[in-house]
Amino acid sequence: MNKKSKHIRRFILTYVVIALLAILGLNVTIKTLAINKKILDTQKQITLIRDENKTALLHILAETSLDKIESIATEKLHMELPKEINYLYIQPKKNDAR
Repeated sequence: MNKKSKHIRRFILTYVVIALLAILGLNVTIKTLAINKKILDTQKQITLIRDENKTALLHILAETSLDKIESIATEKLHMELPKEINYLYIQPKKNDAR
């Protein structure tokens, strides 16, 4: 083999290795971009779910407020506040065994 032939082979081999490394780098970049897109989509879903949870919590708090319960009790169930409250205190029996 002459010098020129060795030089051409080395030149071709160098460019083949560079091309393979470039293709490998592109492959890694494409996979990374796909993973990053999935991460961003998941973060958006988390944000939406958190917002829905906050809305649901506010709805629950509004529906279980004392004013709302009293309104339902008086308007829908026709309940009334007692006119008089009587308390009965029962004194416990003294037990000799203690």
